[in-house]
Amino acid sequence: MNALIQQIKALGPVRLAIAGAVVVALIAFLIYVVARMGGAETALLYGDLSQQDAAKITQRLDQMNMPYQIRADGAQIYVPIEQVAKTRITLAGEGIPSGGSIGYEIFDQAQGLATSSFVQNINQLRALEGELGRTIRGIENVRDARVHLVLPTRELFSRERQEPSASVLLRMASSQRLEKPQVVAIQNIIAASVPNLKPERIAIADERGQLLARGGVNAGSSGAILEQSEELRVAYEQRMSRQIENLVERSIGFGKARVEASAEVDYSRVNETEEVFNPEQQVLRSSQNVADTTEQSETDGNPSVTIANNLPTGSATAGGATTSQSRSNRSEETLNYEISKRITNRTRDPGAIALKSVAVLVDHKTSGFDDNQKAILEPRTAQEIAALRSLVASAAGLSEGQVEVVNMPFASLDADVPPPATIIGNMTFDDLRKYLEIGMLGLVGILVVLMVIRPLLARLFDAVPTMASAGAGAQLLGPNGLPQLGGGRDMVPALEIGDSIEEMIDLNRIEGRVKASSLRKIGEIIEKHPEDVVAILRGWLYQESGA
Repeated sequence: MNALIQQIKALGPVRLAIAGAVVVALIAFLIYVVARMGGAETALLYGDLSQQDAAKITQRLDQMNMPYQIRADGAQIYVPIEQVAKTRITLAGEGIPSGGSIGYEIFDQAQGLATSSFVQNINQLRALEGELGRTIRGIENVRDARVHLVLPTRELFSRERQEPSASVLLRMASSQRLEKPQVVAIQNIIAASVPNLKPERIAIADERGQLLARGGVNAGSSGAILEQSEELRVAYEQRMSRQIENLVERSIGFGKARVEASAEVDYSRVNETEEVFNPEQQVLRSSQNVADTTEQSETDGNPSVTIANNLPTGSATAGGATTSQSRSNRSEETLNYEISKRITNRTRDPGAIALKSVAVLVDHKTSGFDDNQKAILEPRTAQEIAALRSLVASAAGLSEGQVEVVNMPFASLDADVPPPATIIGNMTFDDLRKYLEIGMLGLVGILVVLMVIRPLLARLFDAVPTMASAGAGAQLLGPNGLPQLGGGRDMVPALEIGDSIEEMIDLNRIEGRVKASSLRKIGEIIEKHPEDVVAILRGWLYQESGA
């Protein structure tokens, strides 16, 4: 142990400082590696956090003395996997995370007696906005939502009352946008939560400034009708495209067809009146019957006796027969018939949707595989294209001239993913970082071996033979290093000689004049020729005393 201490002292302050720095760096590096590779397994506590929620959570975890890791620029926090459930329950009891907004927990705070009604109304409005924002964030693909409510108060002695309104700003979790049913759902959720608020008074926009719902538009206005017609057109195009695409994929394979349907909205208002006569259907409308019959008959065969016939101046008429007959018969009938007639009035409101054209893009067909197991693609024949065109035209109710079928090879899915950036050749940044970590680890290991382990081992191996040599020559040297001729009582222990040699080794190493190898050789000479060495030493002593 003393020899090791002497060897360490012999290094000097500069070498000791360098060796200490290397040892400290090595220990720190090993601690880092062990902590990173052999640490406790962690799990996600919360993800997609706002900066406010992340700050609150980390502050609370520090108070709980719980280790945690922050990833994804503060949006994700990881804790030991066995502490996830307990930590979530603890934070939920304290209302964390709150989503960056405050809700009805604002009323849990102590309110002073001097709090005015204005402050209470503002707190109520803030709480309602915060709760609505939390509700909207529960919808899929919505990361954050901010709600602004305008609830006008009715002034005294005022007959007019303003309607409430609202605006919503959405922050999406991905590039996917909300569909129209989801936007309508948000409008109805807010309208049902705020008194006297109508869905058409709610405006919704996303973080890119795209207007998803227009506020302040009456449901019966022309603008609302046009907007509704446009939405119906888009929905109709998507439905027809999906139906035709599913039909084509059953023939050529899944994912090998893309269909786009184009529809048109007719915004003209049309009034039609149609009057149709049917001559084959007759109906008796009126009838008139007239019957006129006259019959007259006169006969005078035996004249009658009168006074004139007996007067002397009278003349007697000749007797004879007189006959007169008259007969008249008239019959008239009038029938009026009406032809069947149908009158139809049609009124067509604007907004009718009609499919105009369909475009179909189909992929090449696979004919086999090459030596590299890559698919061999071939274009489809004209007969196949014609059959697909006829099929699509029949399904869409269009003529073949309104259907276009194009055969082109589809791009590979791997082509959509950009390759990682390279630095030298095919080396990426991740590869460079990995190589740098390996190189740093190897460099630290080499420095430790060269500057710490190798010198220590060399000094330890040098000290052991030196002590052995000193023990062998202890019988020839007396006190104070003076040689002696004999043994017995006057013999000095080998330990004292060894100590003196160690002091000489330390002195020579410090001064840089004598090496340990030379001392070992001297020790060997003393062991082989002890008498000659004693004679030489006595001669040196006599010369020094005579001088």
